[in-house]
Amino acid sequence: MPQFVRPIADVDAGSWATAPLWSKIDEDIGGGGDDVTIASDAVGNNVNTSDLDLEGTNSGITDPAVSTGHILRVLWASDQSRDITGHFELWQGVPDTGSLIAEATVELVNTTEVETAYTLTGTEADAITDYNDLHFALWGRGTGGGPARTLVVDAAELEIPNATADETGRQLTINATLAATDLAALFETPGFTINATLAATDLAALFETSAMTINATLVGTDSFTHTSILLFFAIMIG
Repeated sequence: MPQFVRPIADVDAGSWATAPLWSKIDEDIGGGGDDVTIASDAVGNNVNTSDLDLEGTNSGITDPAVSTGHILRVLWASDQSRDITGHFELWQGVPDTGSLIAEATVELVNTTEVETAYTLTGTEADAITDYNDLHFALWGRGTGGGPARTLVVDAAELEIPNATADETGRQLTINATLAATDLAALFETPGFTINATLAATDLAALFETSAMTINATLVGTDSFTHTSILLFFAIMIG
């Protein structure tokens, strides 16, 4: 299951209404929001709203040790049939004093709620150094002319992959090819993955010990020492 960073506190509410703001937009976006929304101050054409700065989940998030699968999501709309560009920013540390990691933007043209998803690049994901010190910033900019309009937000979150690790806390994957018999079915366990072909020398490297020798050329009638045969079948059986 993925992990999620969602708002847990207001840092700077700007001119948004109505505090507390974070608790109105911290639900699961997968559930389509809850129709409880927050709204920015009203702005006209080419004018920015004030910033809403929010603290994200600050404990229990584990570094996934991968650069993929980091997704910013937000449910939002304009309060009028007038355009406003929505900006949803991810920050390491407090917005404007920390480091901007990534930003999702979209042109909102009416009151129909839109879900916007932005997948972080590998470089952006790698820029995160502390998954328990992430913050959000929300703001809008009036576009397209006409009277004032506000940015309305229903929910906001960051999805992060779950960490998969072995008992030492390190990710463990062996990439190789399995020809003939499927050794993966025999040896794979949670946190230990074998993929692809194991050539003769690969098998030797994986299974040889000081008490065991596998002939590096496994062709035709393969030769093993008596000790090797016994140990190999012991491994195969369990």
